[in-house]
Amino acid sequence: MNTLAADAATPDKERLARWTIPFLRFAFLALMLAATSSNAANTLYSFTNKFDGAQPYAGLVQGNDGNFYGTCFGGGSNDLGSIFKISPSGAFTPLFSFSFLDGETPTAGLTLGTDGNFYGTTFEGGADFSYGTVFQISSSGVFNSLYSFTNGTDGSSPYGGLEEGTNGAFYGVASSGGVNNNGIVFQISPAGVFAPVYYFNNGVDGSQPRAALTLAGNGSFYGTTYAGGSNGQGAIFGITAGGVLTPLHSFSGGADGANPVGQLTQGTNGILYGTAYVGGASGNGTVFQITTSGAFQLLYSFTNGSDGANPAAGLALGNDGNFYGTTYSGGPNNDGGIFKITAQGMFTPLYLFAGGQDGANPQAMLVQGNDGDFYGTTQFGGVDNDGTVFKINVSAIPPVLTAITKFRGTYEITWSGLPGQSYQAQYATNLTQINWNNLGGPVIATNGLGSQIDTTPITTERFYRVFQVQ
Repeated sequence: MNTLAADAATPDKERLARWTIPFLRFAFLALMLAATSSNAANTLYSFTNKFDGAQPYAGLVQGNDGNFYGTCFGGGSNDLGSIFKISPSGAFTPLFSFSFLDGETPTAGLTLGTDGNFYGTTFEGGADFSYGTVFQISSSGVFNSLYSFTNGTDGSSPYGGLEEGTNGAFYGVASSGGVNNNGIVFQISPAGVFAPVYYFNNGVDGSQPRAALTLAGNGSFYGTTYAGGSNGQGAIFGITAGGVLTPLHSFSGGADGANPVGQLTQGTNGILYGTAYVGGASGNGTVFQITTSGAFQLLYSFTNGSDGANPAAGLALGNDGNFYGTTYSGGPNNDGGIFKITAQGMFTPLYLFAGGQDGANPQAMLVQGNDGDFYGTTQFGGVDNDGTVFKINVSAIPPVLTAITKFRGTYEITWSGLPGQSYQAQYATNLTQINWNNLGGPVIATNGLGSQIDTTPITTERFYRVFQVQ
């Protein structure tokens, strides 16, 4: 259980942010916030590193049949990665195991084409010296290799997935290779006709693109590079289907972030939203927005506390107009978490992974299913520590402790909460106490936070918990 401890002897208004497991005592007082709700992340499947696969790097896509489809970096019959199908209730079906010539170690997820087939890339393998592939697969598992990279002018090591253009071709990036060995943008038809679109120069345009492109409403694609740009810390760009690239932003490695690896997402306002893996005020990554003309604005800097750290994936636009994402690390166990952020930058932590059966270290974008729940993967954790598939109902999330503040002998307990939802704080003098005491009445969370003040004299150890009132 994630806990935060405060010392009764600390100076007034001093805020502590030290996470402990299961709780930490300072002097004679320890305070704990317990999340008591059944609507946490629900593990649908734990990978076994056998025929099913292992260590899914990428997220899921929902097919026309309502099932979700994804890839695993390892495992499968040949231990080179796999493709699978899973139902919203967790019924798992292996579809394909890679065998080197058709590709291996996919780091990207699948893209559902308008023809009903799925398209994807592998980071390695293929017919030409293991530089990666592009493939097609049906919902029933019929596999077709479309292209093998050669590490020539066509590039190599495609890390990100594909995006279908208005012309029916798929557009993607290779993280290295090309004329300047800094990666390329390419297009490929459903029949496998391949053509380079742009060669990165490691200048203001960037270098080493790792994230999939995003097709915006104006018909252009937008993407990021892990390196390059004016400061060598990564860049954001726009590019037409014909290969005209426009640099939009160069990361400084400071407050704005550095080394983005997640795909951009266009909001309902037409603005693009994304994450940077590191950088920001604490060096733990950022969330940002940028217009299609290049006006950049920082929205949030991760602190490596209850908010997590190092977002390795892009943001998913929810039906409510908010964005949902994951952090690869951070939290009390350094296993990452799930968060919500509004278009204005109001941040709410939703879930912190414990590194057990619930999973650990998600580095994939979430996807909202037809049922309104969000579905995703973790690279590690699960029964065999080979990753998981999970879903989470964001309409009823357990509270997450954000601070305990001492002021003139009283303690204010603050937690993250869903705006408009009611929460009840309680206290007990020991963890075996059956009937906990209410601390005041229910509190309605506003601006993503709820709080309650304990004004009663505290002379012995006291524990606190908060739960959502149904």
